[in-house]
Amino acid sequence: MKTKLSFQTPKFLLSLLLIFFTTLSYSQSSCGEIAGFEFSNGTSSISVANGETVAIDELPSDFYLNLLINGKSGSAKYIIENLDTGEIHRITENVLPYTFPAGNRSWNLGVGSFKIKANLYKYNFGIKKCDSNTITFTVIESNCAADAGTLKAVESTVALGSPTTMISAEPDGNMTVPAGYSYIYVLTSGEDLVIEQVSDMPKFDVLEAGLYTIHTLVYDGNADSPNFLDLSIVEFGTTTGGAVLGIVTEAGICASLDVAGAPITVECAADAGTLKAVESTVALGSPTTMISAEPDGNMTVPAGYSYIYVLTSGEDLVIEQVSDMPKFDVVEAGLYTIHTLVYDGNADSPNFLDLSIVEFGTTTGGAVLGIVTEAGICASLDVAGAPITV
Repeated sequence: MKTKLSFQTPKFLLSLLLIFFTTLSYSQSSCGEIAGFEFSNGTSSISVANGETVAIDELPSDFYLNLLINGKSGSAKYIIENLDTGEIHRITENVLPYTFPAGNRSWNLGVGSFKIKANLYKYNFGIKKCDSNTITFTVIESNCAADAGTLKAVESTVALGSPTTMISAEPDGNMTVPAGYSYIYVLTSGEDLVIEQVSDMPKFDVLEAGLYTIHTLVYDGNADSPNFLDLSIVEFGTTTGGAVLGIVTEAGICASLDVAGAPITVECAADAGTLKAVESTVALGSPTTMISAEPDGNMTVPAGYSYIYVLTSGEDLVIEQVSDMPKFDVVEAGLYTIHTLVYDGNADSPNFLDLSIVEFGTTTGGAVLGIVTEAGICASLDVAGAPITV
């Protein structure tokens, strides 16, 4: 009779099986949940709520969307719809953190309104869903409410006067000045917008002809503010409006400059006009002979300016006399010309024409004209004048 053997499971194997099935049972019941969303770059983070609007310039640099979870999980899926364009993006992340874009790369969808659906799974590759959450949010360029608005020139072309000329603009009423902010008006010159003056009113006195632009600047002048714009950097006559705008842009400061502004051209309106001889040929008398001319009525004398009549002799236009009337007494036969000169006699003006340089019988009209031209002075000499032969 054969001996009957009985089979017995080793105790250590029973222990392993018990541990395996206990772990499997626990893992099947353990699954994480979605706690929320945040914008993060791994160092700093900002939570995002359903329906929220966030400014991209206030988010961490190189940010991504991160899924916050509680408990265990193996993967997550994102379905992101751009509500403005209809574009849909889908990704699956198998490694924590679960980010969009995948792999902690920087947000690449720009600004707009987005619908985010996130599914959390127990295993890799989106197997066995644990939880789901959907939110919408809007990303905008900036939360900066500062708005310089626009200006309109009272007169787009103004005649230069003496000693100064006032130019002005009117706000269109669309300026926004946030609480704690200030605004000033800035005057620039030329195509390069070189800053010349600032004022609390959109009006300025200028001394020279040229192109000017009045701008509005809305800024934070609080030195303790992260948006502080330090205007002490401005060097009048050197710093440009573009340089100030560059500081605002590069530093991400909340401020607003009306770059286009209100352009105003200040013209040198001085115009000597023309003269016509009363008689182009006159017989020499004794002891003197009067020669005269008549203005054609087309002379322009800017505010603060003066005019005189100048008598020259010969082809070289040598200056012989000046008068407040276009008539002169001469004592010799010859060629004479009567000219009109419109000039600024104010010694405090940058357009001052110093007539003390004239030496009668020596200085020529061409020399005076050369001074006007070389110095860029606003003045006018009727060079052709009214020629008269005595």
